[in-house]
Parts: sequence; C-alpha cells; structure tokens
Amino acid sequence: MKDYTVRLRDFWFPDLNAFWWLLLALPALYFFQTTIHEGSHTMAAFVVTGNLPKLAPFPHRARGDGFLNGVTIPQPNGSTSVTVLERTSCTSQALQSNKRLAGFAATPQFVDLGLIAIFTVIFVSTKSSNPKVRFLVRLWYLAACLDFCYNTIRGLIGGCLYGRDWSIFMVGSDIDPASFALLTMVLWIVFIASHFMWVNRSGWSEPVRATEFWDYRWIAFLLGCLSLLAVLLSIFISAPQIIKKSPEFIVLFTIQIGALLWYWIYFGLTFKKDKPLLIA
Repeated sequence: MKDYTVRLRDFWFPDLNAFWWLLLALPALYFFQTTIHEGSHTMAAFVVTGNLPKLAPFPHRARGDGFLNGVTIPQPNGSTSVTVLERTSCTSQALQSNKRLAGFAATPQFVDLGLIAIFTVIFVSTKSSNPKVRFLVRLWYLAACLDFCYNTIRGLIGGCLYGRDWSIFMVGSDIDPASFALLTMVLWIVFIASHFMWVNRSGWSEPVRATEFWDYRWIAFLLGCLSLLAVLLSIFISAPQIIKKSPEFIVLFTIQIGALLWYWIYFGLTFKKDKPLLIA
C-alpha cells in the first residue's frame, strides 16, 4: 500500500511547482473541459440533424435551470431539435411528445469514459520522462475524471435531477432508479479499477526531474490562450436564457480574467528571466 501511495503522489504531485501549477491551471482547465462537454452535445446534434446548435461553454445562471457550467442551445428555427415520445419527469412514468436538442443526452459522459480509457492505455503502454508533457497529459486526464464524476455521482444512488445529462439519459431511456444506480456503479468500478491498474503498472507514476518555477513558459502560453478564448466567448455569446447579471457568472468570469492576467504576465516575465543581468 505504501508503494502505491508513493507512486500515486509521484504521478499527481511530482514536485511543489507542479502542484501549484495544477491549481493555477484550474480556471483554463474548467473552460477547456466545459468546451469538450458542450462540444460533444454540439457534435451529437450535428450528426443527427446536420446543423450546429449554439455553444456557450462558460458558467452562468440560466432561466429555469439554475447554475450551469455551460450550455448547448438549440437553434430557434428547430433545425437542431428532434421531437420524440419519452418521459420528461423524474417522478412521472407518462410518455409525452418532447422537443429537445437532438443527439444522445449522455454523450459527454461516454466521451469522458472514452478519454479515460485512452489515457489508461497511454499510461500503461508508454513512458514519458518529460515533466511538462506529463503535466499537460495529467491535466487533461484530471479534467475528464472530474467531468465524469461530477455528472454521474448522483446516479450512484439512483438520484434524478431532470435537465442534467445523466438524469435525462435515465428518464428518457425509461430506466428504473435501482437499475440505473447499478449501471452507474459498474461504470464507476471500471473507472476506479483503471486508476489502480495504471498506477501499479505504469512508468508515468515513476519519479521525474523536478521542475523549476520558470519552467512553465509555454504551458502558461497555452493556458493564457484558453483563458482568453473563455473571456471572449463569455462576453460575446448571449442568449435569452443566459443570465449574465448574476453572481455565478460575475464571480467566475472575474476569476477567469485574473487567471488570464497571471498566465500572460508570467509568460512575459519568463523572457525577462532569460536575459542576463547587466552590472554597470
């Protein structure tokens, strides 16, 4: 058990700078994974209808839905919607005609599982000693894990909140809560088992060279690009159901701006750090 704990630490927190940058990367990572999540809804609707819905991959309060990490909005002309006969309530068994965004509601969760499986294969079958490559791969893996867990954890007890992907999948597929809890539990067991497997068998959980404070120049550049895109989309994408004058939007938008400034200031300072000091 001690060996497993050490290997787990060496993967997630190989040194103090890598740990701090894992925290500093969270605002950009939040936007990145939200874009993948909502983007999978977008592509699922496109495959069915041949048309793209509106993508709003930023946190906000939505009329009738409360807080959302992001949203995929059907086109008002109905070109990205389908009408199906299905349940539309967690408490009612009645089937009714329902017009909704086209595509499989739980697409993001299965995309997450697919990514987790791909990363597991990478971790088990390859080895990398480059701490910056490992950092970026670790970030994406973390994002997929968090997204999967956040969106499915309610399903472990058969919980239902209609309007959320996993619950829409349960209700729309007319699966009873007990069977759905079992299905969710099986997926979680596979997810957790894969984590144990690669930590025990992977070269990615072996120690690598410790990073220095100024080693994250191009990672900061990438994170800065993501945060810049997050800020621009938050400003320019609007819809009647998106409430931007709300604490949820304002607070998280402010955090994203702060992260954006940090990434670019740090990126600029790394070049100053490279210049030799001139002594008169």
